Amino acid sequence: MRVKVLISLAPFKGTMTAEEACEVVAHALSESIPYTVQSGGEEYFAGEEGEEIRGKGGKPGSDSSELVVEVETIPVVDGGEGTGKAMGKLFGGKPITVEVHGPVWEKVQATYWMLEDGKAVMDMASASGLNLVAPEERNPLNTTTYGTGEMMRDTMGRGAKEIWLGVGGSATVDGGLGLALAL
Repeated sequence: MRVKVLISLAPFKGTMTAEEACEVVAHALSESIPYTVQSGGEEYFAGEEGEEIRGKGGKPGSDSSELVVEVETIPVVDGGEGTGKAMGKLFGGKPITVEVHGPVWEKVQATYWMLEDGKAVMDMASASGLNLVAPEERNPLNTTTYGTGEMMRDTMGRGAKEIWLGVGGSATVDGGLGLALAL
């Protein structure tokens, strides 16, 4: 018997991203059910690596009495941290990491995704996110979105014709002034 399971979780603020949370649950499921197929049937979890499945040496499910669980993970995003990655992966984009100014002007590595059709997908949290600011430095009046503008400028240099920007998770209230100055 084949069963499909969709694992779709939001981030656990300050502890793990939505993608990490989905993977933890998928791993736990694979540990408890011997024949678990991960995301489209490419990976099989059945004990130690290379171990034959019940001595058959074939793919699980060849015996109709075996339970095979196909797991799909889709992280839930709301425009904040992880949005660029989730959307980039969903649409088959290529990740690009650039060094930009973080919310308190420190250098940070921010990643966005370029899609084949000339669109760029990113989230503000990657360059200007609250997750990048130590708790004792969190003052939205002293932070900037400048790094998000630098990321956007980089996409334009690579030929982006359209930019999708998730604006959740920002550490600032500059209304995008920093972003505009960087462009």
